[in-house]
Amino acid sequence: MSVSIEDLGPPETTCSIRGKDLSVFGVSALSFFYLLQRYPAARAIMEKRFQDITPESLMSVGPEIVIRIMAIGVTARDKYDDEKSYEVAVTKHMKTVAALPAGYQIKLLRVVLEATMPDGADPFISELNTIRTMFVGTNSTPETTELGTTSRLRSEDVLLRADPNVTAGTLRRVS
Repeated sequence: MSVSIEDLGPPETTCSIRGKDLSVFGVSALSFFYLLQRYPAARAIMEKRFQDITPESLMSVGPEIVIRIMAIGVTARDKYDDEKSYEVAVTKHMKTVAALPAGYQIKLLRVVLEATMPDGADPFISELNTIRTMFVGTNSTPETTELGTTSRLRSEDVLLRADPNVTAGTLRRVS
């Protein structure tokens, strides 16, 4: 028997911290792609472009992205009417998560990652690569832009037609 998406509700598990069960929702696809956009080092890791990652870039964003992942994971997106109020809540939760002792942070991060990738990291990344291939094909190389074309102008033209807020010359090459 099939069910509707509303019957599922948001995924929720708990993480016991200081004897209290904290609700954990995981990181949604929207938040996951937001993280990749906000943190180029994380995107480079996902794309296996290790040459683009310097110790300085990783150390500069590493702690913040880990704290943000945990804060997103404990913030129920469906409780907020708009992105601004959701981001305010995530930022507030970041301060609380950052104040936790490292042992609790590690435990919380594990539960958030398990909620985000219930089948594990390998199947998650495999599915992402399958979706990526649907959009950019299998012939993409590190020289291709984020839209999978080798011409920056062609990518920019596509975005200009798709989003009136994008202006010519504002895109930077991602490689």
